[in-house]
Amino acid sequence: MSNTPLLRNFNGFDSRNSFLRIKISAIVLLSYLLLSFTFSSHIEYPNDISRIPYVYRLRFENIWNHNYIIESLSTGNLKEHEFNDEHKSLNSDSINYKNVKSGSLRLADINVPYWSLGNFNVLEYRYNQNNVVDIVTTVRTQLNYTIRNVNITFTAAEQAAIIDPNSLEACDYWIDWTQRMNGYIWRKCKHVDEENFTKVSYFKGSPNWGLDFWNLDESVKYGYSTQTSFWWNLNKREIFVNHSAPFPPIFPSIYIACYDYILRAKNSRGNSSDFMTKT
Repeated sequence: MSNTPLLRNFNGFDSRNSFLRIKISAIVLLSYLLLSFTFSSHIEYPNDISRIPYVYRLRFENIWNHNYIIESLSTGNLKEHEFNDEHKSLNSDSINYKNVKSGSLRLADINVPYWSLGNFNVLEYRYNQNNVVDIVTTVRTQLNYTIRNVNITFTAAEQAAIIDPNSLEACDYWIDWTQRMNGYIWRKCKHVDEENFTKVSYFKGSPNWGLDFWNLDESVKYGYSTQTSFWWNLNKREIFVNHSAPFPPIFPSIYIACYDYILRAKNSRGNSSDFMTKT
């Protein structure tokens, strides 16, 4: 009989400890996942020149996050493409299709780290003959809240200038846009002694319904994106860029990623004003 109170005390003590252990385990697990996600996203990859083709598909990685994937397109997707004559050898340069059965190859990721205020990294995949996949960093972006634009830097700009003095990747760029969803691409090429940014392209349209990229007087179309599919199809859209465009083929995707990020940021703040764009 004398052992009964001790048994009740022991059981009560064990119940409280079980609840405490569950809380501690949950905190430890959450911390581990957060740290793993943070540090894995800060892996430094070597810099390299971008190899994004002039025709490709852009989509979300999955329905749970807002990272983007750039994929190659098969020639069957080009029948209605207005730049079709330029791209008969679609994606043939610098891409190894060995062991690719689906006809679509994952070319790059646009990573959208939530803690960096929209500063994205573009990671591209290099498929080697020995089936080893190398990952390289080709583009970094930085949103500027003061002058309301996004700066685009190619990580291997110096290397690109050495290989080809006229390389578009050897230049610096920034993009701005308005509430009417039109804007400009600006460019400065230091390797040809340009001291100031100048407008090189005008664009208009909607990232969801389709974008058009033009020269400044809208007489020459440099590229366009198609209408976006539904969210359960991961917001797929095709992007086509003319070889004569004064910007690298990655630019439509950069703008789409930045615009979507700003829209999500605005909605999360419950602010009806477009706090990061100009009228």
